[in-house]
Amino acid sequence: MKKLKETNLSNTFIQLVFNSLVVGFISWFYPALSSAQETSSTTVLDRASTQNELQGFSLKMSYSGYQSNPTEAQTTSFEAQYLMQSIGVHSAQKVHFIFGLYPEQNSNYVAAPELYYSNGSRLKDYPADVEYTIGRRQTVQNKLDDVFNLGLVNPYFSQDFINYTAQGLTGLHLKTSLDYFTVGANFYPIFIPNQGPAHLEKKGKLVGVNRWAQSAPKSFVYNNKENNIDYRIANYNLYDLMGHSGYSFTLKTGDLEKTKGELNVTFSDTPINEVVISRTVIADLNLNGSVEIFPVIRYSKKVTSDFQFKQHNTTFFASYLMDTPENKLESDDHAVQMLEPIYGYGGGFQVDMTDFVDRELSFGLAYGKFYGGEIKDMNSDGQENTFSISNNRLLFQNPFKLSAELEGFKVRSLPVYFKANWIYDTQQNGSLLSLSARHSPLPQLNLSLGIDLIGVVDETKSPDRKSSFLSQHSADDRMTGALTYVF
Repeated sequence: MKKLKETNLSNTFIQLVFNSLVVGFISWFYPALSSAQETSSTTVLDRASTQNELQGFSLKMSYSGYQSNPTEAQTTSFEAQYLMQSIGVHSAQKVHFIFGLYPEQNSNYVAAPELYYSNGSRLKDYPADVEYTIGRRQTVQNKLDDVFNLGLVNPYFSQDFINYTAQGLTGLHLKTSLDYFTVGANFYPIFIPNQGPAHLEKKGKLVGVNRWAQSAPKSFVYNNKENNIDYRIANYNLYDLMGHSGYSFTLKTGDLEKTKGELNVTFSDTPINEVVISRTVIADLNLNGSVEIFPVIRYSKKVTSDFQFKQHNTTFFASYLMDTPENKLESDDHAVQMLEPIYGYGGGFQVDMTDFVDRELSFGLAYGKFYGGEIKDMNSDGQENTFSISNNRLLFQNPFKLSAELEGFKVRSLPVYFKANWIYDTQQNGSLLSLSARHSPLPQLNLSLGIDLIGVVDETKSPDRKSSFLSQHSADDRMTGALTYVF
């Protein structure tokens, strides 16, 4: 028996686990896509989650055309969304479902970014407010996690590693507030991980649903001979994966609107939002490898802090996070991914010029510096496995991010909205530029167009050019168009 190291295929299990969770009751709610208003770009700007989102049931058809690889130069997808949010004096509720389909790949995905009921009241004998929430909600936040879509604190949903929808954590959320001091406690009995570009198992191969999926090695070299690899996803208990609980505590002092300053500190002990991969490899007499893949859950302790300060129409922030995984070896002949800790700090600002120019106009700048995040496969005897493609949990290590949103010219008295995002990573020596425009000629109809440009300055000077995100996707420039109709 011989062992190999294969790439990080966490997203394979993310799709399988979550699909199995919700497919039984998804038809009752007509699931849908959260980003029905956009085709490209994420934003630094801190806005309400439902701004520019049309509530109700909507359908979206999206087309993406790529400049490289003519055989895979286009992707068509269909998406649906059901979004309902209601905020009252003492209670709030939100239902948000996503369903998507790739017809050519005969693949679909489902997600529930948020699904909760919340209620609050003031205590009779104390001047304090108490609020409880049941369900899936974002109650713990970190600016670095939000701005750079790390998926360390809150899990995310994404099909292309450019457009992200933050998802909440599932369980019971409690908080109490007294003047400008808030204490929160959260318990999560159900684990639902990050959802990214998925894989399908076809004839012993793991095939990505779209070009953003992490590629798996198709062969390995042993004694100077190239040998084939066949993959198989092992039978596993879905409920055992979901039944990993976690908890978190939050402290907040100040109020950004009233005191112009706010400090948040959180501690959490939860399952890592990326499912860890364990696998065995059995070689036949011809040394062709048969790889059986097992999903395993690992925990990590996270400490985050944010300081925000508001002056007039400008909000500044400074942020820190620490994610320390609890690794352990597997038994028998299993090799398993070992995740290095991630430490990061950063800051930035955002400016809202809407009141000055009498139209929507805002822009922001953010910077982050991250350390660690390496992935190593370890054999059951503690020796490092030598075969690897995916070796880091982070897409960016030292990024700057510029973002802007603008209400532009009008077509038939209705405005056209523009958005731009530019991320430059000094360590990868490359950038990602995303531009998009959207227009609603009718109240129920939204048209959008986007372009994404990815590149590095000089791949030969990048020490990690084979594994860095920007180098891997430097040929994936694309144009995307979408049409969304809300019923």
